[in-house]
Amino acid sequence: MRAKLTDHVRTLVWGYVLGPFLAFLPTRWRATWFADRHFPWRGATIVSGVLQLLMAPAVVIHFRAYQYFFLVANIADPGTWFVFYFFFEGAGRAVAAAATGETPGTLLLVAPDRLLLFVRRKIAPAPLPSIPDLVTRDDLRADWQLRIAACRAKRDWEVGRLLRYKERYYRIQSFLQEGGPRPFVFLLSALAAGVPSRSVIIYSPETAEPERRAFSRQNT
Repeated sequence: MRAKLTDHVRTLVWGYVLGPFLAFLPTRWRATWFADRHFPWRGATIVSGVLQLLMAPAVVIHFRAYQYFFLVANIADPGTWFVFYFFFEGAGRAVAAAATGETPGTLLLVAPDRLLLFVRRKIAPAPLPSIPDLVTRDDLRADWQLRIAACRAKRDWEVGRLLRYKERYYRIQSFLQEGGPRPFVFLLSALAAGVPSRSVIIYSPETAEPERRAFSRQNT
């Protein structure tokens, strides 16, 4: 069945109108707030990075046009460092999304978020007992084909990262926090093919429970 025109419009608006601005957010925030909505985060991050590197000189020209040619030469001016940082971060985010599929947010928001997580871990109660991951595969589902439920958070498992499991490649689509002994749930979509690289997560846990096959498309 062909997608409705409204679906294409909705994808365009959310993915390439609002998406580039939402791509500035840390991936953890996006996974929490937009877990039930499919975003083309890779394309949105590329657009976001390009807008960012173009925005820096545009803002300076608009607000400080009379100083613009002296701004670069004035190494003590904080605005100089901000322009350089904003420009090169935008370029780096766009290249990372295009080359590796990663969708990093801006460090201006990622750094405080990482600090908050660090503080939470320091004051948090003792971690839950370690138990094996629960892995579920269901190739018939449309929203995800691999579900990994873990008892603890997994470092660097960010939305958009590629993962290889049993010689198949998957992309992390969303991250959920639920109750129970395995509150950290990752939903992944299967890829037709993949290319080995340093950014790909090799998932082969020695302590994982035997893989569970879903009995129907409705199983979660």
